[in-house]
Amino acid sequence: MIELLLRRENGTAAPVPVFRAWKSTLYSIRKIILPPTPLSISSIYIPEDIRYNNTKKESLFCNSPSPDKVIAFALEEALKLLSTNPHWNGDDTFRTSPALFARSYYIYVWDEYSMKPIIYSCYENKSEKCCHELLESLFVHVKKRNITLNPSTIFIDFEQCMINAINDVFPQALVKGCHFHYAQNDYMSSENIPGNSIMS
Repeated sequence: MIELLLRRENGTAAPVPVFRAWKSTLYSIRKIILPPTPLSISSIYIPEDIRYNNTKKESLFCNSPSPDKVIAFALEEALKLLSTNPHWNGDDTFRTSPALFARSYYIYVWDEYSMKPIIYSCYENKSEKCCHELLESLFVHVKKRNITLNPSTIFIDFEQCMINAINDVFPQALVKGCHFHYAQNDYMSSENIPGNSIMS
């Protein structure tokens, strides 16, 4: 790194090209390597090589049909970590969900070092049926691999559709709401009360 800086200061190191300069080349290569970008949910096809990781272990465990399509990935090693951890965290995002999907949903657990994402999924819509599909597919998938999931607590935001799905699939688990989402909702609710602004 120091050598590169010295070479750059002396004018002998070439600048790294920016994304704009490579954009068309990268997209051309992508078209050759990857399947075309789907234009509708029904046209989504997951090729065989994407269903597995680099060591040929299956990672796709849910690819339900539309409507209420759910696609979900998790590695067996990650599911074993999930099985040993009694406390799970779930979170969704709407901003970073793939095109054509309404939301992405992730399940995380702590190991001795940090929070680890275990399950990556995306839903066609925000329905309770999608939440059920994810958890029921997970339950069937781990059962085939002799992995037992027995969470005691699942920490999520206050989405009723996921709460209902957890209560159905993992009835022994206590669902706990996220304090951040609670405080955010409380703050926004208090802002709507006349004369109760934080700034007043």
